[in-house]
Amino acid sequence: MEERYIVEFTEGGVGLIETLVTGGLANVVEKTVDTIAGDDHHGWYCTITDKITRLKDSQWGVSKSEAERSLDIT
Repeated sequence: MEERYIVEFTEGGVGLIETLVTGGLANVVEKTVDTIAGDDHHGWYCTITDKITRLKDSQWGVSKSEAERSLDIT
């Protein structure tokens, strides 16, 4: 039987769209916040898509497992 859910992970942080829209300012702000906070770990987004209903949900977590656990697939 085929798997019902598609699980995808993407890294957090500033992406290409944010960089382009802000003219690079988002990267500067991100680096400044990282320096002040002393943390450059941005975590993970977990997106789960139901192939049958086509519904999708996404959550953020520090680790992949934390992001996935925060989504309830029942």
